[in-house]
Amino acid sequence: MKRTITALAILIAATIPIAGQSKDEQAIRQYFNELDAMLVTDEAGAVETLFADDLIFVGINGDKNNKADRINAAKNGTWSFVSVNAILKAFA
Repeated sequence: MKRTITALAILIAATIPIAGQSKDEQAIRQYFNELDAMLVTDEAGAVETLFADDLIFVGINGDKNNKADRINAAKNGTWSFVSVNAILKAFA
């Protein structure tokens, strides 16, 4: 009887972290889906949300720019983000 209770307690304890991970994963996926939708409707706002304030971006040719430069480029259409989800899939 004690073995059954112990086994049941271990089984219940083992399922608790899995449920927590599932909720966290869902929240992260929802955030990136919302960010992808924002990229379509307000790319500059998405860039502002996505990038850190102290961002320094160095391009392949050595050009450097910061968050404000990226936001301005998104506003005037000289730079475009494809998709956060596409980027995540590339690294998966």
